[in-house]
Amino acid sequence: SPNRAVHMQEVSAAARARDERDLQERERALRNVDFLAVLSDEQRRHLAGASHMRLYVEGEPIVKRGDGSAEMFVIESGEVVVVVGDSVVARLGPGKFFGEMALMTGEPRNATVRAAGPCKLLVIDDRALRSVLEAQPELAGHISRVIADRQAALDAGEAAASDAHPHSSVEERSSQLLERIRKFFSL
Repeated sequence: SPNRAVHMQEVSAAARARDERDLQERERALRNVDFLAVLSDEQRRHLAGASHMRLYVEGEPIVKRGDGSAEMFVIESGEVVVVVGDSVVARLGPGKFFGEMALMTGEPRNATVRAAGPCKLLVIDDRALRSVLEAQPELAGHISRVIADRQAALDAGEAAASDAHPHSSVEERSSQLLERIRKFFSL
């Protein structure tokens, strides 16, 4: 019946609007990730389309130390705690992200992360990222550079606190990281 057809169109229009809203929410979350700032709008949209939101309840583990899952998470809402051994080493809130080393290199997790309360996270896995990296191989270089810079800054902070000398230069670190990324994604 014609009425039924009209109803179906309305339903699918509503579903499309909801999908578009969800996609925009994922794109917004991706904008919070410093090393993805090099993506074009089109690439970011593609990555958003290949990513998904996941909900966690209080106390639920998101990743466990030693896990081999190649996923990265961006916090859309709520808060997570990063646990090493028995101590909470960090609390992260909306706009923050974690798990980028596992995503980029496939290396096992070095910490456990749990939901501090109900939270909504954007999940980006290696399959989603691979299509972007294959289309734009020079991205891997940008990404390894930003991550190496950030690690160097973290190390400098720790070194200042403990009087130790920072480890390797950002260049060295960046090229080692790039090597691992290329290997993991077979670029």
